[in-house]
Amino acid sequence: MNFKEMDVIVTSQWLKENMESLYEGIFVAAEGFVDDEFNTFSADDLKEMKQGFTAALTVSNVGGKWKLATYINDDTTPWFYDDLETYPNDEIKALMLLE
Repeated sequence: MNFKEMDVIVTSQWLKENMESLYEGIFVAAEGFVDDEFNTFSADDLKEMKQGFTAALTVSNVGGKWKLATYINDDTTPWFYDDLETYPNDEIKALMLLE
């Protein structure tokens, strides 16, 4: 599969339909943030997030490895910084078709 460097903003609906594994992972992380006493992410934030959110996705080649950084809403720190190849091929293809 051909990868390309890109920065895109997608909705939670797009993620749910096209990158379900990332979508589900975001909510697993969010629930963990709520339970973490040192995190400022609250149960109200989670409730609001369930109504919809945006994600900025950055694909980049870092040292010969393709990475996907995922930023939620206006966060400046990525929630995830994963090897792109850990996602199913159909999800990667959907992402690569953007832009």
